[in-house]
Amino acid sequence: MEVKKRPKKRIPTVVFYPVIAGVCTIGVLLFALLYKGQGALALQDGGANMPAGSPAPDTDANETNNFDPESALQIQATPTQTLPPSSEGRLIPYPQGQVWGYKNTSGQMVLEPLYYRALEFSGGLYAFAAVEREGALRYGLLTRAGTWAVEPSWSDVRPFSEGLAAVEIDEKWGYVDESGKLAIDCAYREAGDFHNGRAKVRAGASYSYIDPDGDLAIRSSYSEAGDFGNDMAFVAQDGKRYTIDKAGTKITTWGSEVGEVYSEGFAVIQRGDQYYYYNVDRSKAFDEGYEGARPFSEQLAAVKREGRWGYINNMGVTAIQPQFSEALEFSQSRAAVKDASGKWGFIDKTGKTIIACVYDEVEAFSFGYAVVKINNLTGVIDRDGKNFVELYSEA
Repeated sequence: MEVKKRPKKRIPTVVFYPVIAGVCTIGVLLFALLYKGQGALALQDGGANMPAGSPAPDTDANETNNFDPESALQIQATPTQTLPPSSEGRLIPYPQGQVWGYKNTSGQMVLEPLYYRALEFSGGLYAFAAVEREGALRYGLLTRAGTWAVEPSWSDVRPFSEGLAAVEIDEKWGYVDESGKLAIDCAYREAGDFHNGRAKVRAGASYSYIDPDGDLAIRSSYSEAGDFGNDMAFVAQDGKRYTIDKAGTKITTWGSEVGEVYSEGFAVIQRGDQYYYYNVDRSKAFDEGYEGARPFSEQLAAVKREGRWGYINNMGVTAIQPQFSEALEFSQSRAAVKDASGKWGFIDKTGKTIIACVYDEVEAFSFGYAVVKINNLTGVIDRDGKNFVELYSEA
């Protein structure tokens, strides 16, 4: 007897499609609610209203993206508190008329222009600035907050060096420490900066040297006196030139040669129209003489050959070929150079141009920034030279 199979039951079409539609609707709602808490935004306007950092929605590769960053920012904008300009890092004096203030490296005014003279902050808390008192300029010690750590009372000042700064009161010079306290009495007609624990001073017609305690370290009288470097200094006495040590002992007689301060173990000695490098044992370091020579800095020195400047290393080997019309010392791995057009830029230690020669004036890098001038604008640039921040205009 043949058994007949029962036909399978089929869901009527009128029931099937409504069920599928309902399932899809529920799925969309669940996605909108649960997709990282951002489903509704992800589905709205193709994702244009999604918060920053959310995954981008899938779009057809051929579809034009109408995303408007500005409108998105307007949607996402929330009220923020305006912070005061930062007084950290390098603060640079800028003029406004006849007075000076301070700006940071973002170009923001930190201290209003209230001062007739203004020196840079020495990387610490204080800077010298001058105001008019009783018809004369008087310098005081200024804090980064714009208050006086020491009220203006000095008629002239020099920058800090080795923790001390020369100041003038009643035409006599002495030294203050970094808190502004008088550390060495004002007893000199002239006072220099400290180097290697010595500063040249002049009480009468000749020079001597003092130590940081204010004691006479070298009592000899010199008609000329240079700064110490590598614990040696160039002086002149009785028509002769010498190198002396920190005790004042004469260690080399130079005759008519003129020597510049020792730097990184080398001194530049001028002999006629040629310049030579001598090392710390007072012997000639390299045989070659140069048309011009600058002190060593960061193991390189600028030298001039056949009318062009390049750089040698501390073995006397050419490190950067002569090619510049001017070249200065390295600072923070950058050196200022001038090209044939008369404009200044910066190179690195390989001689690669890091900052194009487009500036009329430049200063050395300090705390990551250099002050430069282009046309009538003075501003700062970072070590990569990508950002020029205007400080002031002379126009």
